[in-house]
Amino acid sequence: MGSVDANREVTPALLRGRDGTLAVLREGELAPGLEGQLCHHVFADGGERRESTVVLTAVPEGVAFVAALVCRDREELGGERPAQLPSERWQESELESTEFNRRYLLLSLVGQDPLYVRELFAPATIAWLAAEVPVGFSFELNERFLLAALPGHLRDAVELDRLCTLTAELARRFREEASEEGEGSGLFDETAKLAAIEAVWDHQAWRESSWLGHPVNRYPADLHVYQELISELRPGLVVLAADDEGLAGRALFAASVCDQLGSGRVVAVGGSDPSGRPEHPRITHLAGPPEDAAVAAQVAALGPAEPDALVILGVGHILRVVGAFDHYAPLVPVGGYVVVENTVVNGRPVVSGFGPGPHEAVVNILGRHPDFVADPARERYTVTFNGGGYLKRVRQ
Repeated sequence: MGSVDANREVTPALLRGRDGTLAVLREGELAPGLEGQLCHHVFADGGERRESTVVLTAVPEGVAFVAALVCRDREELGGERPAQLPSERWQESELESTEFNRRYLLLSLVGQDPLYVRELFAPATIAWLAAEVPVGFSFELNERFLLAALPGHLRDAVELDRLCTLTAELARRFREEASEEGEGSGLFDETAKLAAIEAVWDHQAWRESSWLGHPVNRYPADLHVYQELISELRPGLVVLAADDEGLAGRALFAASVCDQLGSGRVVAVGGSDPSGRPEHPRITHLAGPPEDAAVAAQVAALGPAEPDALVILGVGHILRVVGAFDHYAPLVPVGGYVVVENTVVNGRPVVSGFGPGPHEAVVNILGRHPDFVADPARERYTVTFNGGGYLKRVRQ
């Protein structure tokens, strides 16, 4: 199991607000079959304060079913809606159990298939959650992370052990269900997906894609996700950093989306002479390496006073991507994104001889920036050239 860090607000229940705290009580092996962290959590913001005891572990098998899920005890919520990470939108789901639905509010991200949500819950798990776990027990899945919680700060060793045991049992049940569903079904086998990505890349038709007659040089499904991000986030500034011949077309595409929304500016940064690029009142074209500090300062000067940018990086080599990220990430608010493009190169699964590039840059970035996490929900159209590259800011 990969390491977990509860200081990273990777699930909604870990949000702390402006004055909240987190204290790690135990870490490592918390119960047989369970590694993670046991913590006292405090959300405090203005006059609002909530205390809970939480266990954070990893169940990467759950990602195949849902990118994110919240299951909260209705009595503990008291009729309120649970907290959510910035930019996330939730839809309510129900399982085939009156007792479960009466006790819990079950939410998944808008766009997630409810069928896969239900597949994660075996009938025995539903019955166990409905009748055998203590009042107030809640849990959340976000990407590969599983968090379980009880209200208040538990201090008795027996109660703390019980929470760890409950979390271990829940994780075991999810892994067991994933194993049963995946056995011979191909649910967790990405061979077909990688083959599809490779076939689309190798066909090269995507290089001929255009917007209003101008080349965009990107796979159309990824451009569709970009417009979803612009529409959802309404950024004050969209930063497109690249050197390829499609940069100007992509800037025009982003500006067209902003036109429909009635807000937003676009900066296309990279390349040498921008004089031949299409003009648009929302677009500013800048020449020079996007990762250069002086060029990045010009971009920052065009943005709002407060962070409010969507940043899309298509600059290739690991050092260029990391350098550009470090300059532009401060422009992105909590809930916003830095998109690292073309993470499929260097044999993942295409262009095996590319050398350290976008994917390796993402590994470097996430290792140094706990305020960002990869958001697999942005890859729901299956074929993407940006796998693992939709990086969402989850905290300051």
